[in-house]
Amino acid sequence: NGLKIARDLVAECEAVALDDTASAAERQAVLGELAGVVANVEDWTRKAISYIRSIKAHSRTAGGAAAPIDLPRLLERDLQPLLMHRLRLAGGQLEFRLAADLPDLYGDASRLGQVLANLITNAIDACEGLPLARQRIVVEASAPEGREVLLNVRDLGTGIIPAARERIFDEFFTTKPPGKGTGLGLSIARDIITGEFGGTLACTASGPEGTIFTMRLPLRAPEPAARSAA
Repeated sequence: NGLKIARDLVAECEAVALDDTASAAERQAVLGELAGVVANVEDWTRKAISYIRSIKAHSRTAGGAAAPIDLPRLLERDLQPLLMHRLRLAGGQLEFRLAADLPDLYGDASRLGQVLANLITNAIDACEGLPLARQRIVVEASAPEGREVLLNVRDLGTGIIPAARERIFDEFFTTKPPGKGTGLGLSIARDIITGEFGGTLACTASGPEGTIFTMRLPLRAPEPAARSAA
């Protein structure tokens, strides 16, 4: 691919630069090839960014009809079966700590499910390779004072370093190894929570003993104008 070609040419440039017998013409030829590849890589990068941003823009408008959301049902009957295979592969456990008589939320259940699935999958990845006692993800839900639902997704992983924590919601930023993350999941998740549910999504704690992502979701239904614009 383009990046491999660029790396190979950089290596060739270094070799030519260190070769006292290389002529000026040879040096110029290698530099010319490198300039062409760099231009192509820049063009490919611009196209990739444009394409991925178009996917993200489509995601913002892809929600279905808003309706009351039964959160325990969404977690226990819809999401948990979908995540069981991933959990079994990782050797992890998923635990729900849900307050009794949680009020319904309002919005598109599939979109909230998308956010929760992303956070739980990230938590599973964060615990990968750790002792079984730390392969546990806890989802907590409560409704303090009856004005909002507070949702925590908690893992016992090794945490996110402070410099990365400041950027985790940036587009295309990921702490995962190459091939495992696009850097779009958390960015899209926050857009959904803020834009469609009128809530907030933040990393509220992270350290050597684990990480917590917290959603605050208002209970009231959004105004009709806001729903049509979402």
